[in-house]
Amino acid sequence: MLSSVALSAVIAGSVLSPELDKFQKIADMITEKYIYTSHLTPPKTLTLPASLPSHTPLALEQTLIEHSNNWEAVQAYYRNEVLKNPKNLDFALKSLVDWLGDNHSVYLNKFEATALKSRYGDLPCLQYTLDATPTRTTAQVTYEVSQEDSRVGIIRIEDFAGFDRTAGVQEALNALTAQGVKAFVIDLRGNPGGLAVEMMRTAGLFQSGFLWRMRLKGSFPIPLPALGNKPYAQVPLALVIDRNVNSAAEGFSGGLQRVGRAKVFGETSAGNVEAVYPYCFNDGSMMFLASGQLAPFSGKTWEGVGVVPDQPGSTLSDAVKWAAGQLKP
Repeated sequence: MLSSVALSAVIAGSVLSPELDKFQKIADMITEKYIYTSHLTPPKTLTLPASLPSHTPLALEQTLIEHSNNWEAVQAYYRNEVLKNPKNLDFALKSLVDWLGDNHSVYLNKFEATALKSRYGDLPCLQYTLDATPTRTTAQVTYEVSQEDSRVGIIRIEDFAGFDRTAGVQEALNALTAQGVKAFVIDLRGNPGGLAVEMMRTAGLFQSGFLWRMRLKGSFPIPLPALGNKPYAQVPLALVIDRNVNSAAEGFSGGLQRVGRAKVFGETSAGNVEAVYPYCFNDGSMMFLASGQLAPFSGKTWEGVGVVPDQPGSTLSDAVKWAAGQLKP
């Protein structure tokens, strides 16, 4: 299965096969760019054996690979799948990225990437020359008129992992405005984060300009702007966070707070601001990979510190009262 003979054949074959060449380049890219380096270098005492008995059932073999913490063994297994049949390339790359297990990183083949771009437009990405399934979450954006003050609307964003989060927030803003709402509270409590692109697009509903920089592994920091024409730039905006807010949700709240666009309530966030960034390949495929840390455009990163509320220990009710207080009688 993963014998040294088979592995040698894979390496030799990669010189001749475009599929193997692409697989190896992306595997090397993950090794170089993936921010959770400890996941790729586990204790040797926990690694999978270098080879499996020849009579190992295929289903058991797959399960062992999926639960292995041996990055080299996992690469070898899926590389061998491509060697056996080049048509396995997209399956192998998807499985390789899924194995990372961070619930954010994802590989899209060229058809999935084309469908994504046709629906959401071109996404800013880093170009990689070579000869992503949609995110695995189904949480929705929900909204309601505050029972405390009918002039205030409350929007809850469960995560930033889906490519429709900005559209969901836009729909909520429009619907609440039609009901007479003039100020908004966005409830981010428990939001685990997600895609930097969705963070940028959602922030663009309220603000423009460069709000963040991404500190990519092995690269200079990249400035990140809010994307959009800020249709709700003038409305009072409060954000509610807690210690379970992570990643892009921290960037969203911290970025808008830092430029004075939003007032933040609740608890200090988790301080876990890994960022998922898209990489585009010239064959049309894409990969979203957790490959950096978010920081404000100027200043220290929120990593290990978190976003500190303007009013620590405050509540959703406090946020509603503040938002209502920004409106003229």
